[in-house]
Amino acid sequence: MDTLSHAPLRVGHGPHPVFFLPGWLGPDLSWGELHRWIDGQSFTAVFFEPRGMGARLQEEGDHSIVEMAWDVLALADELGWPEFSLVGHDMGAMVAQRVLMEAPERVFRLVGVCPVPASGFPLDAGSQACFMQAADDLQVRRALLDLLTANRLPGTWLDQQVQHSALQLQPEAFLGYVQAWTGQDFAVVVEGAPHPMLALVGAHDPALTEAFVRETWMEAFPHAHIRILPSASHYPAHETPLHLVQVIERFLSAGR
Repeated sequence: MDTLSHAPLRVGHGPHPVFFLPGWLGPDLSWGELHRWIDGQSFTAVFFEPRGMGARLQEEGDHSIVEMAWDVLALADELGWPEFSLVGHDMGAMVAQRVLMEAPERVFRLVGVCPVPASGFPLDAGSQACFMQAADDLQVRRALLDLLTANRLPGTWLDQQVQHSALQLQPEAFLGYVQAWTGQDFAVVVEGAPHPMLALVGAHDPALTEAFVRETWMEAFPHAHIRILPSASHYPAHETPLHLVQVIERFLSAGR
């Protein structure tokens, strides 16, 4: 890992390489302690960090879906991974689809967790303004996080996640990534990809609902499957981590 341009979290030494791609609030909120439960004999998992987040906090960029996809491919080259699978949460699922579009021959399987589709998730003017305000106003950010988890999680968790995201995410990156997953659309180009795909939907997710995922993800990909996580909302890695790992690993292992 010392030879890489940055050092993302890497778990395991198994023969199946997998990238975990985070949502707009960063890897810790997307994945929590998920790395602790990964089967390191079967998988080598790398938790990608986009520019302006975590270990790459000081890196500048345009914070677009295309930039993230090309950074994933560059990291795969540095790791010596000619082929790999992708697991993306929220915005990370949109990035995974862009990687698939740019280099379909390199992707084994793709899992979208509470997935934003390739068409993005457009917001009305009021919602867009609220999300943009959350870049600087942590109370608004907390309210959005509470909304996305259907008011189901404790206040101490909300407080910790908001404070951590404030330390681990540039305000400029926050704004850029919101604009990326709400305003970019490449669905026409990527739809119809034959790769095995799985969409995981939190039963209590008020935004990326089952109906929305069926109308977008499932319509676009003929070989996609959908599974509902009955005890989760938008952050299943925190809500039902062991079940999430089991479902992901079973799907990635099929046919390999």
